[in-house]
This record gives sequence, structure tokens and C-alpha cells, in this order.
Amino acid sequence: KLSMFDAVAAVLKENAAKLSGTPILETLKTEFLAKVENIRATDQLVKSASAGKTSAKDEAKEDLIEILLPLANSFYVFAKRNKNEELKALSNVTKSVLNKLRENDLVIKAATIKDALTANKAVLADFMITEAKITELANMITSFQTATETKDSGFANRVAARESLDTLFDETDDLLTDEIDGLIEVFKGSNVDFYNTYFSARVTKDLG
Repeated sequence: KLSMFDAVAAVLKENAAKLSGTPILETLKTEFLAKVENIRATDQLVKSASAGKTSAKDEAKEDLIEILLPLANSFYVFAKRNKNEELKALSNVTKSVLNKLRENDLVIKAATIKDALTANKAVLADFMITEAKITELANMITSFQTATETKDSGFANRVAARESLDTLFDETDDLLTDEIDGLIEVFKGSNVDFYNTYFSARVTKDLG
């Protein structure tokens, strides 16, 4: 559809002199060219709205799991040796299980483990769990949340831009079909070459 718009725009520009004596066609040509440029700009918004955000979120998830898993494993050993069934259940996780969790569930799981580690940090040094590692886990949780929120925001922006793009295409189609096409009919008798060139450009090619 955009290729057709470009072809029509090229015909109108190349034949500007023929339109100069018809003010309404000059006005419609200007409106049409502006809409085509707007379509291009909005299309770029659609493409860039979430570009890179998914990969950033995935990297943040990997980083979070990388720091969370060894801490949980050490915590499980602590819980088992202290016969603490609640902490055993909390810290009994695998990489596969963590990877399968939804984003919000992973944040909740990681934060719950972090809070339990913080509450027991005074007796965890012998299990290779330090305050520095707990702080690192907290930072990773925050980073993952930020990356997730940024991705969600990008998705929302892309949806909004896509809706605007659809509207622009509809408006441009209407401008051609309801107004410009009809006025070009005036040239059928006086300038058949321009008339034929215009309607040849008006064909939307199926590139499927």
C-alpha cells in the first residue's frame, strides 16, 4: 500500500505544473504528501518502540537467575541442616523452574528468598552467603524489574503507534478514493497521458 502511495506521490510531483491551475488539487496534493511522510515517520516509531527491549529483559533475567541460584542452593543446605522445612521449600529451586516462571512470579520468588537471606544473614557466612551477595541479588531484582517495565512500556507504545499507522493509512486511502481520484477524472479528456499515468500508479500490487 505504501509503495502505491509513493508511486502516486511521484506522479503528482512530476506533474505539478498540470495541477497548478487547480487550487483544490494543489491543496489535496499537499495534504496527501504530508500524510505519506507521516506514515513513514509513524512506521519508524512502530519499528523502534520495542527494539532491543526484549533482549535487555532476557539478559537481566539471566543475570538474576545466575546470582539467585547459587544463593538458593547454599540456603537450601543451611535449611536442611537446621531442619527448617519452610526455608527448604522456599530455597528448593532449579534453573529450569526459575526460567519457566512468569516475570512477576520470578520477581516475587527472588524477593522472598532475598528477604529470608537478609533475615538469616548473621548465621549464613559458613554457607558462602555474604551480605555483599545478598545486596547484589537485591540489585539484580531491581534491574530485572526495570527491564521488564521498559519492555512493557515499549510494547504499549508500539501498539499505540500501530493504531495511529492504521488510521493514517485509512485517511490517506480516503483522500485518494473520495477526493483526488474524482478530480483527476477532469484530465481524462484534456490530458489522457497524465490521467493514465495517475491511475496506473493507483494500483496496489500484491507482493504476497
